[in-house]
Amino acid sequence: ESRESREVRTTVRSSAGADGSWERVEAVLDVAKGKPTEVCIELHPRSERPADLQVGSVQLAYCPFKPADKPPPVAAFVRRVGSQLQQAGAPFVFLGADLWYGVQLAAAGAPAADRPRLLRELDRLRAMGVRVLRVLAASEGDGSDGGRTIRPTLQPRAGEFDSRHLLGLDFLVSQAAARNLSLLLTLNNFWPWSGGFTQYLKWAGRLTDRTQEGGTARGDRDASASYSALFYLNEEAMAMADRTAAAIVTRTNAFTGTPYTHEPAILGYELCDGPLAMHSPEAYASWARRAAGKLRLLDSQHLITLGSAGRGVIPSVDHLDLRAEQLDDAIDFATVQLWPHEWGWAAAPAVSLAGSTLAPPNGATDRLDAVLQNASAYLQAHVKLLVSAKHQERPLVLSAFGYPAESPSLRDEFFRRLLTLASQAIKKKNHGALVGSIFHGWAGEGRPRRARWGEGDSLTGDPPADVQGLYSIYDTDGSTIDVLRQHALALRAHA
Repeated sequence: ESRESREVRTTVRSSAGADGSWERVEAVLDVAKGKPTEVCIELHPRSERPADLQVGSVQLAYCPFKPADKPPPVAAFVRRVGSQLQQAGAPFVFLGADLWYGVQLAAAGAPAADRPRLLRELDRLRAMGVRVLRVLAASEGDGSDGGRTIRPTLQPRAGEFDSRHLLGLDFLVSQAAARNLSLLLTLNNFWPWSGGFTQYLKWAGRLTDRTQEGGTARGDRDASASYSALFYLNEEAMAMADRTAAAIVTRTNAFTGTPYTHEPAILGYELCDGPLAMHSPEAYASWARRAAGKLRLLDSQHLITLGSAGRGVIPSVDHLDLRAEQLDDAIDFATVQLWPHEWGWAAAPAVSLAGSTLAPPNGATDRLDAVLQNASAYLQAHVKLLVSAKHQERPLVLSAFGYPAESPSLRDEFFRRLLTLASQAIKKKNHGALVGSIFHGWAGEGRPRRARWGEGDSLTGDPPADVQGLYSIYDTDGSTIDVLRQHALALRAHA
């Protein structure tokens, strides 16, 4: 116990090594005033045998994990070759999972941290045939605005980085490498639930706390998107985001000693989650060229993608042609997302980029048919846009897709039929071909306690701004997991 809140730095020595050598571990303890503190220190002993530890009156818990100090076989970087991705000369096609909260679980000492759970989730996903994990690498803000935002974050105040989260990212990268998993790291967020654009604008003095309270209802979403798009017009906000990206990309992993720029377990970087041009298409394209160019100067090895959800998300304003997003040579592949229920596809005819009009759905089966017709037309339209830009050929990745969990059988059928379309597109290997799909959102063993996330709650596939459990796929959802596993097996024939 301590008389005041303070940070204690201590060194623990353990003779757990099989050869009797000493291991040196440094831990930073945030000791709350007048409260006994329980800490968890992960060791990297040469033996996996637990060690007995004692530091004064502080209780230490041993947390076993899969050691990463034995480097995995050196993997080749994934490269773009025309409209395909390749690794060591072979096609790189994949099933991916959105594990946005991976860094939060890995950030030892933070309230939401749970490294043993993280390792179990990585093992489950690998066993399913998942090859790529999409992870939120950067988050901003102190959570004091009253909005539905994740907390704590990587950057609670402008320019101040939480070492727990940086080390958590290192840990995640090292453990993904040990399992031959690839990471697509997201560096910013158009939506306010992790800080992102609106938090940078707030730090730049452009927005107030109220403008960070975005929701998921269409009216709230449109208003939030309009606020976020001001980011493209604010030099100070963009400069802060550039510095955050640089801090991550130029980092050296504390667990492996490998610079991020030399780490093949990192598939690449997503500049932002779902950026929309809104009413500023020229400023949007300028920001995309700027951010991608700065990142490419720092890292010449990894893939870079913008992270766009595609055309038509907010049809009345988001009129930017997909080709404009490819103007910078630093962008390696295009992305598209599918959120049928968020976009109203199941309730009324959607605006089709292919020019077709669908009949309003009646029952559940008709509704699913309408959703899938829209999904097929939407994907095909984006492929056509890439094909029409032959001098700028790019692969296409379905970077996020989900279906509400309230009807598991409908979700399974949606996943099955959508992934069949994806598999057929991957098999064609034509210009603008689809090369991978990333499903949303893996909750694994996480379970929501209430409809809205609060600090101390388990992390699930649904971000804080969303209804908890809405899209989550749990480790007990056997039929959905089987659909995903079968798709992963089918992809092996195309690799």
